[in-house]
Amino acid sequence: MSTEMVWTENKIYQKTPLSDQWIVQDLLDGDMMEKLTGMLQTTPQQSLEMMRKFGILYVFGDDAEFNGQEYYTIYNYVDSATFKKILTEFMADFDLSGLLSGLKGTAGQDEAEMADSMDGFEQVLEQLYATMEINYYVDTYINKETLLTDRMIFNMEMKYELDETISPEGAVSFEMAMSGDFELYDFGGEVKIPDVSGAITQEEFLEQMMKKMEITEE
Repeated sequence: MSTEMVWTENKIYQKTPLSDQWIVQDLLDGDMMEKLTGMLQTTPQQSLEMMRKFGILYVFGDDAEFNGQEYYTIYNYVDSATFKKILTEFMADFDLSGLLSGLKGTAGQDEAEMADSMDGFEQVLEQLYATMEINYYVDTYINKETLLTDRMIFNMEMKYELDETISPEGAVSFEMAMSGDFELYDFGGEVKIPDVSGAITQEEFLEQMMKKMEITEE
């Protein structure tokens, strides 16, 4: 399974495994996009400063070898309290009402509906903060020759609960386990942006899917 994503001109374009169709979302204003992009492009020094700031545990592990290449190893661990600190600061940097307002045109919602969405989102966040339990482990591998991080392995377990105020059908308990193995490559290479001129919105994509389902049923 593979996905593609392009961020450009304050828009996010994505192609999923289900279709070759590019889907566009105009989510963020320029300032918010700049902040988010900056967070995703931190240097190793900035990452280390952030770990120290939030008290993220990190230790050096045994050297490793992948495909004949030797690596330094760093182990990181993030617990529930630390994750909540990071999430709190991350959310403080963003204007949630502005973000949801930016979605209004795409979602077709009026002002009253947007206010309800904002209230609901804040309620969900409050319950997440109150009930979330998380254990997040990241193994980072630094290439001994280039001193670049070109491999990361993570494991995460998360639990939280939502009560009847969020889920009228009844309280919900959520448990999730995720793992991933990332390989980073072509550092410094030219980035070729694919042709996304034919992108459609999520709503248009869903309409197409519904029409296909209707044809199939007939």
